[in-house]
Amino acid sequence: MATGEKMTTIRVDNRTLKRVDGFARANNLSRNWVINQAVEHFIDYDKWFAREVKAGLRDVELGRVVDHEEIVKKLEREREDYLDARRRTRS
Repeated sequence: MATGEKMTTIRVDNRTLKRVDGFARANNLSRNWVINQAVEHFIDYDKWFAREVKAGLRDVELGRVVDHEEIVKKLEREREDYLDARRRTRS
């Protein structure tokens, strides 16, 4: 065990463990490495998500929002432009 590492035990259902082992085998990695990376990625993602939610709530408090209907109309226009362009290239 490397310096600064501690051992722990977790319970994992069979399906998840098979997926971890399959991923590890396919990528020539150890089960330990895959699980450690998964935990690190989860923590990093959760921290990022919490920051983004706080930033979004700050934007709402400051009135920096866009009306839902405005977004829907913009997306519909973009979709129509995309479909028109595809129709023109097929003609």
